Amino acid sequence: MSNKGKWITLQQAAAALGVGETSIRRRIASGKLEAKKDAGRVYIRLDTEDQDESDLRQLVQVLQDQNAALNQRLEEASRQNDQAQQLAAMQQQTIQDMNQRLLEAPVPWWKFWA
Repeated sequence: MSNKGKWITLQQAAAALGVGETSIRRRIASGKLEAKKDAGRVYIRLDTEDQDESDLRQLVQVLQDQNAALNQRLEEASRQNDQAQQLAAMQQQTIQDMNQRLLEAPVPWWKFWA
């Protein structure tokens, strides 16, 4: 472990790293984070120069942005699909109306001699 960094509480470490306290405890148990107990409180040495966590947070942000963009595209595609279904239903109704009119139309006079 690095000797750089400052000691912060478990709760502060969870907030700084954007994870839950349980995740911090797991990292302590696995040796990924250095911890000490003082007066019944757990303190974690948070390496201020640790780029892995910063890179991870940036990656999470990029993925969240991409997810938001994809959700927006999905909503737009869903709206377009709804509009297409409405249009198809209207066209089907028009076809049925026209077929009904054809069935009810009188026979032309010239077909009497054909």
